[in-house]
Amino acid sequence: MKGKRKAINSILLQFDFRAVKDVMLNSNITWTKDDVEYIPSVADLRLKAEEMLKACADSQTNYCKISGNGFISVKRATSLELFYVIDHRWA
Repeated sequence: MKGKRKAINSILLQFDFRAVKDVMLNSNITWTKDDVEYIPSVADLRLKAEEMLKACADSQTNYCKISGNGFISVKRATSLELFYVIDHRWA
């Protein structure tokens, strides 16, 4: 995929991480680190999303899908996308 860094930066600039944090707060959705539950900061959310986008963009295949912590990163031959998804049981 050409222009990986540009695509990643564009997604990170446009994605509303504040809205994700608000959903997590309102739905009491937490992450766990060292057996401690917490609601991540906007910076933590952005970092996790960036890691996933990089991993997808760097994959050697034309299609890649990585999910974790509510995020889904998808790479197709010429595109890269980021989603935040919650299960209906949390809504």
